[in-house]
Amino acid sequence: MSIHNGVVVGKDFRPPEGDPPSDWCYLIIDIADEERVAIRLHPSRVAAADVGDRVVFTRPRRQKKRVRNVVRL
Repeated sequence: MSIHNGVVVGKDFRPPEGDPPSDWCYLIIDIADEERVAIRLHPSRVAAADVGDRVVFTRPRRQKKRVRNVVRL
């Protein structure tokens, strides 16, 4: 696991048909000048951050796992 920080530049809900939107919330985060990542949030963390917030998060070990550790600074 690795810890990153950055600024939230977008919040996107992309649920497959029939799934609740909160299960498919993505934060788009600028973590460096030229690097932008999208992380899928655990449903319990959807309200943890909004656009413009600086956040710290732990990337999961597996790519398909949702991010649970997001903290707004």
